[in-house]
This record gives sequence, structure tokens and C-alpha cells, in this order.
Amino acid sequence: MNYEIYAPNIHLFAFNLYKTPNAVSNSVAQKAENIWIKCNEVLQKLNIEQKLTLRTDNPEGMRVDMLETAKNNGRFLLDLQGHIRLDQPDEIVNITGIAYPLRIQDTYALALNIRCPEQENGKRTHEISLAILRKLNYGKCLLPNFINSTLGQTIVITGWLNEQQKAQADKFFKNIADECIKEFTGDSDAYKDFYKQGNLFGSPIFEYGLVRQPGIYCHIIVWLFCDPVTEKQFTEDCYHEFIDLFCYRNKIITVFQESRNTYSNIYKKFENIERIINEIFGNDELENSGTKNYIQLELLKQYMQKLPRIALEYTRLLRLLEFQRNTIAINTRNYQKTIGQICAKLESDPEYSLKPIDLSFLKAFSQDNCQYYQQQIQSDLNYFMQGSGLLEKAIASIRGIVEIEQAEIDRESLKELRAKDESDKERDRNLQTTIGVVGTGLAAGAIVTSGSDQLPDKLPVPFTNYSLYPFTVTIILGFGAALIFGGATWKILSLLQCLRDKSKKFHQQNINAFIKLLKNQSTLFSSQDVTELRKLIKIWPEEVESLSKRITAWCQSKDRFHICEELRVLRKLPVESESTTDRRYYYSRPNSQDGKEYKKMLEDAILQSLPGSTSLPSKPS
Repeated sequence: MNYEIYAPNIHLFAFNLYKTPNAVSNSVAQKAENIWIKCNEVLQKLNIEQKLTLRTDNPEGMRVDMLETAKNNGRFLLDLQGHIRLDQPDEIVNITGIAYPLRIQDTYALALNIRCPEQENGKRTHEISLAILRKLNYGKCLLPNFINSTLGQTIVITGWLNEQQKAQADKFFKNIADECIKEFTGDSDAYKDFYKQGNLFGSPIFEYGLVRQPGIYCHIIVWLFCDPVTEKQFTEDCYHEFIDLFCYRNKIITVFQESRNTYSNIYKKFENIERIINEIFGNDELENSGTKNYIQLELLKQYMQKLPRIALEYTRLLRLLEFQRNTIAINTRNYQKTIGQICAKLESDPEYSLKPIDLSFLKAFSQDNCQYYQQQIQSDLNYFMQGSGLLEKAIASIRGIVEIEQAEIDRESLKELRAKDESDKERDRNLQTTIGVVGTGLAAGAIVTSGSDQLPDKLPVPFTNYSLYPFTVTIILGFGAALIFGGATWKILSLLQCLRDKSKKFHQQNINAFIKLLKNQSTLFSSQDVTELRKLIKIWPEEVESLSKRITAWCQSKDRFHICEELRVLRKLPVESESTTDRRYYYSRPNSQDGKEYKKMLEDAILQSLPGSTSLPSKPS
């Protein structure tokens, strides 16, 4: 059906971010000026000669008129005049309008009105077909794809209904609104994005655009005027408030849409975190790997390097989501405050004060949509905060595993180094013994052979008719002397080494026996003895022999002969006669050269012998 309306108007309210939240005073957001460029392009497409000329000083303030004339003579509106051609070449329609550029806090705002005038040359203009809306949106220059504003836009299409149309039912008004949307967008299915309808300032109003529908969000309002008060309240009394209202609304919608992208990014991070944790703690090979599995330890170290970076990025996204929730909350309050200002103006207007004030159409957004947006983001935050705690626990657990694994590997490496050191010392000792034996034998042989010049020319061999020359005798005597003295030297050195080993073994047994007394027969020690030992152990040396002598000296002082006797008995006790636990203790004792571990074991035994002590001795290595 071909509907006609009187004096159709198109109001574009577009918004661009002027400053980012963390910007300094002279830092402007990217593409902030793009909104003015697009406005001039729209004017050019509609054959309007006037162009925006903006002020360059850009002063500080919560609300700044950006038109150049606003600085000179206070003129903040740019009047527009032009014409458009209809389908027939000779059909020309004059159009007028205004452009109002301004800055609201951190946002550039453009209010652009293009309309068919109500009067020309003092005469009332005729009603016109809705097809004019497509001409006023030539090339779809007023739609979001072209304007491309960073904070979104709202389009308000208004038009007057005649008396016959006013008498129709609400369904008729809805049909006109749907046709307006089809003609304006050039899309026969655009009316399907219908969102809600209501009544505002005494005239029916219809809203189109679904926030959560895929694609670019296009917010369009069709407002069919039935009462002169409607136009007056909108275009004269509350126009500035409507600019603010649509500014806050579009900020809320834009931020919520950005929060959905943030949600997707966090969800991907969350899945990655779960995957990594499953790789770490769900890996049977890693869990059952021995302490010498250096490859698995390196893998854990790699995770330790990776997880903090993931945690940092994850926390940054959570902070962004929280910031977006706060931004919606702030702009919701501003939106509600602006509605309050509109309500106050209506109450003070004599023409409207007698009529019931119904702003439910505007309030529905803050009461329903905004609350839902905030609750949705808060629900997302509550869910994803678990991922942050999971990361912290995973990092702490991996750090503990790495430290334990590294300690075990270091302990094994230390044992290997000690064994190698003992082997090297034994080899050096054998080499020294060999050098001493050989050197002594050679020296003895040399001494004997040096007296060969005193021998007669021939020496008879007893009980034979043979005789030996002096050289032969010298060789025999030198070799024999080398064997005898070398063997004697080897025997002496072996006896000395045996005495040293026996002394070391005695001191080891002495320390081990004393530790056993502290553990198994703590009743032999008085509380004064234990207190004294706690003080002395701190200053006693770490060398095994010196530590053993200090223990013996302490036991022999102050009538501690009962301890000395028990110590003597334990030293002589064969390992085979001891319990399984005692034998395991003896065989697992520290290396004979490791006085530090002996001292540490002694300290633990002393602490364990304290009355009421619950501390456990360290594990022997």
C-alpha cells in the first residue's frame, strides 16, 4: 500500500569516541574526526551546498559546541538547504534541515536533521509518499555501514498523520511504521527487526533494531505525530536531552557488544588454561615419572614460564570485562538522570502539565535492557574468576613440584659427585701408595747396586762348580732388595690406611650410636642435658672426627658415665644383632666425609628428644 505522510523528517544522532579512558588531555582517539567528514559527505550526496566548518581551538568543558560560528557569534546550528529529485526528472522536492556538531564529555556527537518543510512561500506543503524516505537516504548514506561511527547511532523518522489516519487503529500505525523502515533502508525485510512500540508525548512510536542479532546493529525509531505538542517537546523543548539520551544509550549498546567479544576471548583463554592444567596434572607419565626424569622437569619449567604470561593476559581481560560493566552502569545512571530532566521540563510546561506524563517507552531501556546487560556481565565475571583462582593454584602446585623434583635431582647428582669424589680420592691414594712402594724399592735396589764395585771378580755358587760375575750378582741383589723394601713399604702403608679407616669407622659408629641413644633411649638424658646439647650443637664442628670427640668429651663430663657405658655398648653391637630398622639406619647413614649431614641428623635427634616434641628427624640420605 502506498502511504503518504506530511512533512517527513529524518534525524540522525551519531557518536564517535573523542578520548580514550586513559588518554591524556591532548590525546585524541583514532578516527575521532571521521564523524565530521562523513557528515559533509552526506550533505554532498543530498545536494546540500552547506558544509561543516568546525572550530580549531577545541576548548575544555563538559559540553562544547563545535561549529566555528559558535565561537564567534554563538550560532551553534548550521542551517541546511537543498533539493532532491524524485523518480520523474521534473519532480524536484526542496529539503531543509540543521546540523548540530558538539562534544559531550569524551564523545563527539552529531545531530543531523533532513526534512521536507511544512511550508513553502507561506503555504502548507502537500503530503508526500513514503518513497521520499529512500531519496533522503540516497545511497544509504545515513545507515551505520556508511557513517561508521565508533559509538553507534540512532535514526529517528518522524512525520505527521492526517485526521483520517489518526482515526485508524494501532495496527494501521504499525503498517505505516513498517513501510517507513522498508523505504528508508531499501530492505523489504528490515521491518522484521521490530523491537517494541509505545506512546510518547501523545503520539505512537515504534522502535526497530535487535541488539543481539548478528551483524551491524541499526537502531531506528519511527515516530508518527498526532499531536502538535509532540513535535514541540521533541524538536524544541527536549532536543538537547534527546541527544544526551541517545548518546548514553548508544554507549551502553556499544560497550555491551564489545563485552561479548571480550567474553569470547576470555572463554578461549579459559579453555586453554583447562587444557594446560589437564596436560600437567592428567599426564600419567609425568605423574609416575622418577626423580631423574630431567625431560619432564624441563617440561614443567616451560609451563612455569608460560603460565604467568597466560595469567597476566587472563587478568587483563577480566579487568576489561569489569571496566565494561562499570561503563554500562555509569551510562545507565546518566540515562536515567536525563529522563528525569525531560520529566522536569514536561512538568513545568503549561501546555503539557495537565496531561499524564508517560515516559515508559524511554524508561524501559534502563529498567530492562541495562539491568540485563549488567547482570549478564556480572555472571560472566563470577564464572571466569574461577579460572583466575585455578591458574594461581596451578602455578603454586607446579612450582612445588618443580622444587621437589629439582631437589631430588640435585640430591642424586650430589650423591653421584660424592661417589666420584671418593673414587678419585681412592685412586689418588692407591697411586700415592704405588709411587711410594716403587720409589722405596728402586731406592733400595740402587743402594745395593752401588756397592757392586766391592765384589770380587767371580763369586762361586755354593754346592756347584759354577761362579757368578759381579754384574749378575748386582742385578740379583738389587732386584731382591727392591722387592723386600717395596713389599715392606706397601705393608706399612696398608697398616696405616687400615688404622685411619678404623679410626673413621669408630667415629662414625660413635656418632651413630649417640644419635640412637637420643632417639631410642631418651630417658638417659635429663632436660638439662638436652638443653645443653641444643646450645652446643650449634658451635660444634662439622668434621666427623672432631664432632665425635666433642660427643665423647661431653659424655665423660658431669657424671654422665651411664651414657658413656650405653654408648660403648652400642658401638660394639654387631649390625646383624640389631633390628631391621636399626640395620636400615646404619646402611643408609651419610657418607663418611659428610659431617654436615651427621650434624643435621644429630640436631634432629636432639629436638626429637625434647619432652612433648612432635618434630620428626630428617630423612637420611
